[in-house]
Amino acid sequence: MIANHFGRARLLNRTWLAVIASLLAALVSMSGRGAMAASPCTTTTTSSYSVQLCLNQPDADSVVSGNVSVSALATILSGSARVARFVYTIDGVYTLTDFMRPSNFVLPTAHWVDGAHNLSVSAVLSSGSHTSSTSETVTFANGITVVPPNTNSPTITSGTTPAPGANFVVAAVGDGASGEPAANSVVNTIRSWSPNLFLYLGDVYEDGSYSEFTNWYEDSFGVLRPITDPVIG
Repeated sequence: MIANHFGRARLLNRTWLAVIASLLAALVSMSGRGAMAASPCTTTTTSSYSVQLCLNQPDADSVVSGNVSVSALATILSGSARVARFVYTIDGVYTLTDFMRPSNFVLPTAHWVDGAHNLSVSAVLSSGSHTSSTSETVTFANGITVVPPNTNSPTITSGTTPAPGANFVVAAVGDGASGEPAANSVVNTIRSWSPNLFLYLGDVYEDGSYSEFTNWYEDSFGVLRPITDPVIG
């Protein structure tokens, strides 16, 4: 009886040790994942302000494909600074400017060749000064080994035919695609006119990059594409 009692005690002790070891392993694993997923941040401090800039998405060192969500957040730690816009680069090359706070957009990763790329963001303050940039490495995996050339050609349209006796309505606007709410308001106003033809007179902010056209133009003025004629501007 005594031997049997001690045998059960040793078995229980081994069981508890196994449970504790499993819990410790799980905690270490969770801690490691949390460290890997931590957002890269930088803090810029001057005599007038202190601003922390974090690149929240995508995760650092992640492998991504297709259209990927990118987000960044600037926090004013002290002073009266105000963030005016976020400026993004990939491998040191200008990619996109976002005027919204916090910043969110979609990065069309298939526009770049596969491999590791440096995604970086800085914030421009209302005073015109820039924060230090924060960056991370992200690997694109789309099966792209050479940047595909743009073989698209302009599609010229004469617009839609107005109803008998109705006027042919032409709408034209420029300096509209910026990703700000006002751009969507302009689009809604134009659509309310039921135009037969639309002319976009140029400027997709900030520099008309591929990513800016994808986000700021397609998501707003893109709905007018069937009746849009391209113009130089």
